[in-house]
Amino acid sequence: MRPLMMIWIVMAVGAGGAEAQSSDGPDIGDRFGEVAAIDRLTPADTLYREARRALTRREYERAITLFTELRQSEPESIHLADALYYEALARVQAVSETFSSSDVDRDALLAEVMEASDRLEEARSLLAGRETREPVEETARLRLRVESVLAELAVHRRMLERGDTVSLPLRIEAERREVPFTVGTVSRTGAVTDASVLRGATSTESRLAYVPFSVARVTREDGSPSELPADCDPARLRERVTVFYTLFDRDPAILDDVLEELESAGEADACAMPLRSTVLGHALATGALDRDRVVQAVRNEPDPFTRRAALHAIREWGDPEDRDLLFEIARTDDDQTVRLLAAHTLLELPDGAGRDRALSLVEEGELEPRGVALIISDILKDASADEAARIRTLFETADDDHLRTTILAQLSTSPREADRAWVRERVGDRTLPAQMRAAALNQASWRGADMDFLLSVYRDTDETLLRRQILWALAGSPSQEATDALIRAYRESDSDELRSATVNALTQRDDERAHAALRAILRGEDP
Repeated sequence: MRPLMMIWIVMAVGAGGAEAQSSDGPDIGDRFGEVAAIDRLTPADTLYREARRALTRREYERAITLFTELRQSEPESIHLADALYYEALARVQAVSETFSSSDVDRDALLAEVMEASDRLEEARSLLAGRETREPVEETARLRLRVESVLAELAVHRRMLERGDTVSLPLRIEAERREVPFTVGTVSRTGAVTDASVLRGATSTESRLAYVPFSVARVTREDGSPSELPADCDPARLRERVTVFYTLFDRDPAILDDVLEELESAGEADACAMPLRSTVLGHALATGALDRDRVVQAVRNEPDPFTRRAALHAIREWGDPEDRDLLFEIARTDDDQTVRLLAAHTLLELPDGAGRDRALSLVEEGELEPRGVALIISDILKDASADEAARIRTLFETADDDHLRTTILAQLSTSPREADRAWVRERVGDRTLPAQMRAAALNQASWRGADMDFLLSVYRDTDETLLRRQILWALAGSPSQEATDALIRAYRESDSDELRSATVNALTQRDDERAHAALRAILRGEDP
């Protein structure tokens, strides 16, 4: 996780809204630089457009230079507030991409954060004056974004001053256009629902991957509020969220009082429920809750996003004693992503403490097919003979073709002869769908192995998809006979698609027979 990357996310997402909302005057087209009348551009217009293009291309130093030139040479430009905002964005991202989390120049980071804050302070002052003279909604929205990012930068400045170079999990506003964001190795759009978050993230990335109820789900496609109580104003909610982050960083002890106030507010505060969810999510992500309260959250919180955050905390503990709790959540939660996360957390418990229960969830049909396939893939990476046998049985009883295809493909990579023999039988079974059989052949372990078997299946099927996979597998065989088989397949091919696949397979061979065949094809002759 690069330092300050989350600030970049906040600002980039905010930028998406600002560029559509700030006023540019009648001579400028949209904010991405599509100009309505090129010959009427002012020098400030040209500078601003070039700077924005540099920022879009991630040429941060050039963007900083151009934005700086704009504010110094055109202090009265209508672009000035936007230029200050985007210059701050470019400064933060330039530093984020310069240092890795394992080799951070804290002083350089701090200097850039403070420089970015200075630009944002200038933008805030400028916008405040603009609002006084011309109180338009677009100006107010940009000012709100500037103030929000200023508050987040203040948090990071204090962290850096304390020597902490890992960004706090900042909350982001998912714009109506759903700007993609990245956390460590996990990429998603909008709220965290992609199953890739369940695998491969470090503990820090797991915490940062969580996006709470707050402002991440407050707009529909048409821009109207969604998933918020009717009387809860999204702009006001964002302000309260920003204030909480700032106050919490100063004094984490306020957490209990804030939660108590929100719980007692009831219907009198329309934003109490989503704000409480955000507060809990932040507390979970920063490790501010004790074990009992985390367990209570994962069992009882109505918001699935909060329950997912609680599961990330449990996952980080890695305590085998949590297997009963995780098994319960994986079976009973009403949110499939929560259930899937609980099942994967079972798999990750030390010493295989949760593997048997995770496999039981699969066998009992407690998870949707997507989740089952992921769990099976993970188990089969190092499955015991007993686990492999249970999964083979599941193939015979399952009625979901995606799940059965996953099982067949994964077992084809097994080092055990019993598993490979079982897979060979299914690949040769003409009653199974061709796509399922081909998936088992789309594995590197088949290349150069079982040539007689592959040839027999090739001759026995008329499915093009399956034949193409067999040709690919034959291409890696060390046997001269494989080259002869490919040449024969080329001569007998009854479609251009198969002939092309055969040529591709021959190009992977490195023997004289294959070279001679390719030279014949080059001359327009049959090999």
